[in-house]
Amino acid sequence: LDPSFGVNGVDNIKVAIRAPSYAKCISLQADGKIIIAGAGYDTASSSSHPNGTAADFLTLRLMPDGSLDTTFNKTGIVVTDFYYGQDNITGLAIQPNGKIIASGTVGSSGIGMVRYNTDGSLDSSFCNCGTGLVIAHIPNTTGIFGNAMVLQADGKIVIGGSADNGGNYQYLLLRYNTDGTLDTTYGPNKLKWRS
Repeated sequence: LDPSFGVNGVDNIKVAIRAPSYAKCISLQADGKIIIAGAGYDTASSSSHPNGTAADFLTLRLMPDGSLDTTFNKTGIVVTDFYYGQDNITGLAIQPNGKIIASGTVGSSGIGMVRYNTDGSLDSSFCNCGTGLVIAHIPNTTGIFGNAMVLQADGKIVIGGSADNGGNYQYLLLRYNTDGTLDTTYGPNKLKWRS
């Protein structure tokens, strides 16, 4: 263990008081800062889950020594609610310009993606939707899960997951342009299925 990191090499960060928080993925910035993402329970109420009863996207940024980076959303922690019930991040990437993309499952019926500016604020220019939040609902499917994400060399974003397509689960791939809009040149009907 590296004693210069956290306390004797261990960093235990309390980010919520109502329920557990989970780390699902991690990425390093070019400056050595650490991005951790997963799911957490906000203590605030919302219309979709009063009193913090459902998980939201949770993203933290740490300094190289393991302390929270308070230049990131002023606290080092960002909680993003998609208002679809249980939301959790399973994919994380940092674009060359330093912006942070997180993706995962939102509720039980969609795959969500969000982009943060380098200061932790939502990037409202992402997806041309004004919110920075992207949700993919797949017609005639249930039980949709986003499980992984990667950036291509050209900057396009590929999300891998699964969806119930008529009684059985199949692989699902979605590709987005660098600005968060769906890449309509990819796969039949904008989607790529594989049994």
